[in-house]
Amino acid sequence: MKNSPRRLNRKQKKLLYQLVLSYMAVLIIPVFVLSILINNSIINYSKEKVIGANLMKLQVMQGSIDSCFNEIKNSAITIAHDKRTDSIHTLKRADTKYSFDSVLKVMDVMQLFKETWGLKSYIHSMYLYNADERLVISSFGGLHKEEDFYDTAWIDAINDQSSFEIYVTDVRKPVNPVSPNDIRMSGVDEDVLTFIFPLEYIKFRGAVAINVRYDDLFKDLKPLPDHPEIRFVVEQQGRMLFNGLDEHNEMDIDSSVIIENVLNNSDDYGHFMHTHDNQEYLVTFWKSKISNLVFISLDNTGRLFDKIFLFKTLLLSVSASLVIVGLFLSYMMSRKIYSPIGKVLEELKSHLKIDVFNNKNELALIYDAVNELVTKGRETEQIISMNRDKLMEAQIAGLVMGRISDHSEYAFLQDYNACLLISLDKYKELARNSTNEEQQEYKSIMLNISNQIVNTYARGYSAVLQADKIVMIISLNKDQLDEFDEISSSICNRLIDETSSVKNISISLALGGLYQGYANIRKSFIEAEETLNYRFFYGYGSCIRYEDVKKRKEVCSFFQEKDNYVINYLQLNAKEEFYKLVKDFAECLTDSDDVTYESVVQTVIHLVSRVTEHLAALNITMDHIFEENSNVYLEIIGIETLDLMCEWLCSFYGKVSSYLDQHAERMSDKKYVAEIVEIIEKNYMWADLDIQWVAEQLNLSYSHTRRIFKEQIGMNFLDYLNKTRIEHAKKLLANSDYTVAEVALRSGYNNDQAFNRFFKKFEGITPGMYRVSY
Repeated sequence: MKNSPRRLNRKQKKLLYQLVLSYMAVLIIPVFVLSILINNSIINYSKEKVIGANLMKLQVMQGSIDSCFNEIKNSAITIAHDKRTDSIHTLKRADTKYSFDSVLKVMDVMQLFKETWGLKSYIHSMYLYNADERLVISSFGGLHKEEDFYDTAWIDAINDQSSFEIYVTDVRKPVNPVSPNDIRMSGVDEDVLTFIFPLEYIKFRGAVAINVRYDDLFKDLKPLPDHPEIRFVVEQQGRMLFNGLDEHNEMDIDSSVIIENVLNNSDDYGHFMHTHDNQEYLVTFWKSKISNLVFISLDNTGRLFDKIFLFKTLLLSVSASLVIVGLFLSYMMSRKIYSPIGKVLEELKSHLKIDVFNNKNELALIYDAVNELVTKGRETEQIISMNRDKLMEAQIAGLVMGRISDHSEYAFLQDYNACLLISLDKYKELARNSTNEEQQEYKSIMLNISNQIVNTYARGYSAVLQADKIVMIISLNKDQLDEFDEISSSICNRLIDETSSVKNISISLALGGLYQGYANIRKSFIEAEETLNYRFFYGYGSCIRYEDVKKRKEVCSFFQEKDNYVINYLQLNAKEEFYKLVKDFAECLTDSDDVTYESVVQTVIHLVSRVTEHLAALNITMDHIFEENSNVYLEIIGIETLDLMCEWLCSFYGKVSSYLDQHAERMSDKKYVAEIVEIIEKNYMWADLDIQWVAEQLNLSYSHTRRIFKEQIGMNFLDYLNKTRIEHAKKLLANSDYTVAEVALRSGYNNDQAFNRFFKKFEGITPGMYRVSY
């Protein structure tokens, strides 16, 4: 027999009604209130998210393109400053195309292109232009007169500019529209931007031109499928470099109005709404201070609002469902409140691990369950606290890198701040001899020690910036200004003393200036970075202040004055003399406390450049001596102390000297080949000229002469001789009235039959046909 439902008395019914109304107020009213609030704020919230996401994407794109712009500009400057660039200045339009001297000069420039190009896949090609002689050397190969060159539109861009440091052309094809149809060169149909660097600021009238693949440079700005976000890239003068509307021809939007509004905005980044054809568009922009470019994004807010409408519809449906469910739950929960405490205990037992069979009563068990919930809450709070430390570290890193957000986020800082840069000495050696876990442990130790010491004297906030560097912000109030020198000295001394006891760790410290306000923290950090370079003079384990090094003005020109010594030592293989010269260099720097670090690096770079020139004269490149793709100039910049610089100089000289010793015979062969070419140039009209006679003139054997000529020139003696004769014959055919037979005799051939045979071999047509064509 079924149990009849338990009847409720009047008192119970009144309480039940009160509980139902209470639960309705708790469950239903908040749903309506939240629905109204969400409905009013969701559009603004979505806009903020879209704006933030767009700005972040634009910043990432700006960083990528700025990096490319810097690399391209550095490549152009490297070519402009290289001694091999002078070779095009000495070339004349009247030079013989196949003369040995002109071939070597062009090969030197081609090698310079190769060294500078490296692995930069976005570079299409490079040109070196002599404006006086109107000559062009192209990375595709060869020396060209301007009127014969397949790509001169960029030269017109030079002529249109009255004065410029570096100029970027509009997007174009790297071939003249009027070029002959027989050009067969890969890449001429690609769109490129040409970066032009004038040489007249450095050496002479001319320019370095670097063609950059348009699609590679702006590939990240092209829209993804089903995501019609339009982007522009313009110069801050208003010239368009990338027009995203080209990918959206169906949108009749006047981009000039948008660009004008962005350029007139004084902010470095921001957003505004643009209306066109009764549709609203969200415009976000980011201005680069490095490349002077402006990155603009255009979004159709209509599509965004369509998605928001769907979300609002879903929200209303969920709210209605919650109201219905809430009514039912309100009644059911009101009935359950009458259940014994055991039911409450059963509910807790289903969520927590509690023992209901011990000697405690039900209320004590519920108390234990609540304590367990409190414990879990504390554990959650600890997790949040750990993440808070990481967020603080990210905030400090953003401050020193100049990424400043709402000033209210920096309330923890005092009025005056200075950056202390902590660098792990010999980090490359440390990284080689330790695991990643050990390296992380070292940096964790450094962070803990730094925080403890700095916070003993002032407020300190730290962040790991790079693998080997930690930045610490020392924050002081106005009353501590007079004590800054004493406080900073105490911090630096204790840091060096306490880290010296840690195995395998040595640190150097660089202290920037003390400035008011958080906006100047970036300035103090830059000063600390510059100061750290002076570890070169002070050595490892030193503490250096910006105030001490900014007064250095003396320029070190040691190797500019003694570079001839080094070349002579190389020629005489005088290693001991060079080692003594390096010792004098070290003593010169040790005795002076006013030399700038930058000038020391420049004088060493000058020495390496001078050695490179000497090797180039012997047809030797750095790739022959050092590992392929190695960059000795980057190695110089990365040397941290004077002792290491001296060791590097001795090692560099030793490798070059050893290579010259091992390849003396090959260099001698090149000298003989140059003499053979000179003999051919002077005696090609002699019909009996042969390699046996040339070998006798040089006191060489026939076989040795034939072998070294083929190795160095790439063709045998007879082919080179006939090619030289045919080139001479072509000039006579084009510019004289001699008969073909007379031209043959004047070009070194005994009869016109042999002359005709060799002419057709090299030119593909007979001498008579060649004369008719001219």
